[in-house]
Amino acid sequence: MEKKKLAFIIIPHGQESVNFSISYKILWVLGGFGFAVFIVVISSFISLGYLTQQIHEVGALKRENQNLRLEREKVAVFADELKQSQFKLNQIKTLMGVDTSNVVNQDLDMGDGVFSVSGNRRGMQERLNNLGVQFDNQELANLYPQAQNARRSVPSIWPTRGIVSQGFKWGEGYMKKHPGIDIATMEGTSVVATADGQIIMADWDNALGYTVMIDHKNGYITVYGHNSRLLLSNGLSVKRGETIALSGNSGRSSAPHLHYEVRKKGEPIDPMGFLTN
Repeated sequence: MEKKKLAFIIIPHGQESVNFSISYKILWVLGGFGFAVFIVVISSFISLGYLTQQIHEVGALKRENQNLRLEREKVAVFADELKQSQFKLNQIKTLMGVDTSNVVNQDLDMGDGVFSVSGNRRGMQERLNNLGVQFDNQELANLYPQAQNARRSVPSIWPTRGIVSQGFKWGEGYMKKHPGIDIATMEGTSVVATADGQIIMADWDNALGYTVMIDHKNGYITVYGHNSRLLLSNGLSVKRGETIALSGNSGRSSAPHLHYEVRKKGEPIDPMGFLTN
């Protein structure tokens, strides 16, 4: 049987026609080859696109890595600055003679603890020399009054002579709260301001009797209750250790004593953390 063929006739303009034929088998082979080439080309384009995407992602990862490295360097610099600041703060605390045996867990303006600036500029310079830190005379002269002022603005002395008869009870766990301490003392004993400040109340209170309240201008307020007599009036400025009242048994009280409170930003805190022996 004669094999079937596909005949082609090409008729150029003004020339003789050209006849040729191709068997269907060859057409199938050529078609299969063309399809294979098409598949290869398409696969190449897909692979090229995927490769281009991978290259882009690698570049993005490199840039992200570089950014992270820069951020780590910034964090390292910041950590070093923070360490230096902490070291400087410790120097200032040492300079100011911070008493770390009576550390108060409160947010004090100048750091934790009770400030007790002792000695003179020479003693301060000796502390700095021991730390390997040098201040010139002018810097030391400027810093010393600041340390003294900070010390005098924190309530850190006993308000009167006597014995603590009731302690501080505040926060959860106390059915009957007591926002300060009671100091048993003889009636008529001097009551002094425990830090520099301004009297914002010197009047009668139904619970505390004759009461004095002092604002120390740094977030601290102190309260002195159950007095027998008030010696200063509202609005006057007072110095640490200045007598402001005489102790007594006024208000809701069963025996002569002084009720003493320390408040930080309106919140009662334990005065015992501030009192030195």
